[in-house]
Amino acid sequence: MALIAIGFIAFPPWQLDTLVLSERRNGNITISEQALVRINRITGSTDRLQGEEWLRFKRKEGGDTPLPPQAAGFVTGRAGFNERGFFEVSIYNGSNYQITAIIVRVKAKAAKEEDGYERGFYAHTDIGPLSEGIAQISVTKPVGYESHEWSISSLYGYKVLQ
Repeated sequence: MALIAIGFIAFPPWQLDTLVLSERRNGNITISEQALVRINRITGSTDRLQGEEWLRFKRKEGGDTPLPPQAAGFVTGRAGFNERGFFEVSIYNGSNYQITAIIVRVKAKAAKEEDGYERGFYAHTDIGPLSEGIAQISVTKPVGYESHEWSISSLYGYKVLQ
């Protein structure tokens, strides 16, 4: 029990960060509105400091929609086949959207051209603003695997900050 308490002190479950809500220019001056957010590293929940209290981000009514290009531009990642041979995408969500689904385009090259493939794959995710998450796609390396290329085709989710 003491080790758990020391772990929470040495490695707190909350990560604090700022999120730019809006920016506007006034002549040579850029004015930006920012919010202090905290992300629970264990559960992935995200809260925003408003006044003196932390408010939990709430899911938008009406379902998930494609992320607009300006929000999708804040999403980056790394991808490749893991040690078990499955394709894994590590995503950093720098936007103010909750990402709930991703479509990844994978082109796997093999020694024999007919063994390779190029396809889009859909994966459910739950990655909050300013957080990192993993999407694992159930596709294995082709026989005679040599290399791969990948890209994010589409992102779906909902806005959690106005």
